[in-house]
Amino acid sequence: MLVWFAHLMTARIAQTQGELTPARAALSAGLGLGREHGYLHFYFWPRDTLSNLFGLALEHGIETDYVRQLIARNKMLPPPSGRAQIAWPWPIKVFTLGDFRIEIDGKPLAFTGKVQKAPLNLLKALIAKGGEHVAEHVLEEALWPDAEGDAAHQALATTLNRLRKLIGADAITRQGGSLSINTSVARCDARALLSVLGAPEEDSAAALSAIQLLYRGRFLAQDEDHAWAIPLRDSVDKAVVSALLGAARRGADAGRHAEAIALCSRGIEIDALCEPFYGIAIRSLVATGRNAEAVRLYRQCQHELSARLRVAPSPATHRAYLTALGPAPAPTGMPPAQD
Repeated sequence: MLVWFAHLMTARIAQTQGELTPARAALSAGLGLGREHGYLHFYFWPRDTLSNLFGLALEHGIETDYVRQLIARNKMLPPPSGRAQIAWPWPIKVFTLGDFRIEIDGKPLAFTGKVQKAPLNLLKALIAKGGEHVAEHVLEEALWPDAEGDAAHQALATTLNRLRKLIGADAITRQGGSLSINTSVARCDARALLSVLGAPEEDSAAALSAIQLLYRGRFLAQDEDHAWAIPLRDSVDKAVVSALLGAARRGADAGRHAEAIALCSRGIEIDALCEPFYGIAIRSLVATGRNAEAVRLYRQCQHELSARLRVAPSPATHRAYLTALGPAPAPTGMPPAQD
């Protein structure tokens, strides 16, 4: 047990110093030993220390089943790290990017009868309005704009009670005339993704991993008629596009053209009017000898911009297109063809 503690303490010291390779090695050794001997309790250990270690383990796939068992057994809260929160075994998960769904203890929330739209709309609006300390009158105005007198307030109270019965009494807190999602038991994919993409330290790998894991489509894509969903929908898309565009530029500048092309393709799927994706992809296609694909992509760009914005591609994108019309250069890393 002392060796177990020593490994975990070594891992935590290395983690706080930013030395992740030795931190992962020590954590793997310590958790492997703990699993082997069935250690389930951490006497005298600060809980924030444990949550940071468990978060690091989940991020990197270290003794995942054992770590989840420890989290459940010790009722651990997640660390502040956005990356760790994505992998954390939340009792309640709310998926809003693409198809809306809820998982409770890993199982989809199912209805035996008619889907209860009102409580689900309350949850959606709460998430869209920030998820924390959302004033009740803001939700009432969003969901019951035409209600008179106290009708909206009474509807909110009734709907909140129904929502708690669906997903758990602890999932939504009510205090001081405002509602919050209890982040100790529930995670929303949109908020988790924004926490990673908005981190002050730039971590392209973490951002791309979060997008791959969480972004399955626009925020509440099936609720286009709800105006209150638009601000968060736009914020998520803007953050995702910015992260993909930055990574694509860095990949192209470093000569990783296949990576840049893939990132641009993903970006165009999300925002077909973001012209920089086309320019980067066209230049990378030309650099790898795929001129015909570059020409087709330019024409797609031209069509999208003309049909939806009534503008032409920028001079820089047009110059990349003209390059694609010329003789195809040899792909990077290959000798030129001989006459």
